[in-house]
Amino acid sequence: MTKRIYDIIPPEEIESVSNETEENFDLNQGPLTNTIVPVTVKKRKGKFPFTAVFLMLLLGGLITGAILMPAKAQVTIYPKTEVANFSNVILISSEATEVNFETNTLPGKVFSDTQSYSQTYSATGNSENSTKARGTIRVYNKYSPAEPLTLKTGTHFLSDPKGLSYHSLTAINIPAATIEGSKITPGYVDIIVEADEAGEEYNLSSATFSVPKLKGTPYYTTTWAETRGAIQGGTNSAVKIVTKTDIDSAKEDFKAKSFAYALTSLKNKVEKGYVVFDKAVSQEMTELNITAKEKDITPTFEVKGTVISKAIIFKESDLKALAEKLFFKNQDNNTKSIVPDSLACEVSKSKIDIQAGRAELEISCQAKIYWAPDKEFLIKSLSGKSKDYSASIIKNFSGVDNAEINLWPVWKFNLPNNNQNITIEVRFN
Repeated sequence: MTKRIYDIIPPEEIESVSNETEENFDLNQGPLTNTIVPVTVKKRKGKFPFTAVFLMLLLGGLITGAILMPAKAQVTIYPKTEVANFSNVILISSEATEVNFETNTLPGKVFSDTQSYSQTYSATGNSENSTKARGTIRVYNKYSPAEPLTLKTGTHFLSDPKGLSYHSLTAINIPAATIEGSKITPGYVDIIVEADEAGEEYNLSSATFSVPKLKGTPYYTTTWAETRGAIQGGTNSAVKIVTKTDIDSAKEDFKAKSFAYALTSLKNKVEKGYVVFDKAVSQEMTELNITAKEKDITPTFEVKGTVISKAIIFKESDLKALAEKLFFKNQDNNTKSIVPDSLACEVSKSKIDIQAGRAELEISCQAKIYWAPDKEFLIKSLSGKSKDYSASIIKNFSGVDNAEINLWPVWKFNLPNNNQNITIEVRFN
């Protein structure tokens, strides 16, 4: 029978167990004694500290490199600024091909744009659009003894019901009544009457009428009238009418707005990089049309017209170059510079000849100016000096408002001796 014997040791340290024996045992023999089981144990291998040494060498190299690394300096100067103004007359000509600094002439060209506009305006006048009711009535004459009756033009008739007053538009000749025994048949005539006043209340579908002027005479009770149809057409309403002031103010407003719209349109269409001064633009209104006349009855009316805009335009870069030349020509001290993007000009007066493509403009310009120390001189003065000392040197210049110095690496205290490693930048607050 095969028996295996293992020494009890950690599995990871067992390399091999050589006490394995395979032999037959006699059960009648006594127990085994002094049996030695040889065991081979795996030895631990010591680890050499390569990682720690590598990290130490790397750190040491970085520190040494940083210490030996040349310094770099960033010097930022904030100069004081002041505002300077000047004015000059410049010429724009379509015949010029380049900027002439001797004659202050810029090359330009004529640009035109045509736009049509319309606008609705309200009438402000008021009027009563009132009408009087009219209708036909039959006037009766039952006077006895029978005789014809004549009433003059404008005879008044008073209605029943309502007591509304109407008048005849013509003279009234009423035939005499017809009498047969005790029967009296009145004579009659149909006439047109008109209400004395305007208004819808004078519209009647049916009514009878008396003649007030006959009151106190024997004809009053024998003369009357009745409607032959509806009396109608009476109205009473206010309407708007166009006044002279409406037309004049609409013209003025329309021109002002149309010119402004047309100028904006022209500017939007001008090629990028070109300048359009308002006072270098010529505009005219054509085809002006107003859809109403004075006293027309209408709540609104329309004004239409076409605007032709023409301008002499020139390049913004040309104006800037000329303005800078003129600026320094007008300055007593040429040691100062213009703050970038601070130069601005406007036209105060202009004389334009669109046909000739020429414009004479009086421009007023404004710019911020500053003085800063010469960079090469400053670098030589600061080379190898301490950070604080260098900052104090810069701040002592009368034209400097403030200064900042940044060194790299941060533990450096002096500016580098190598001028190539010093950078100077001018900034503005």
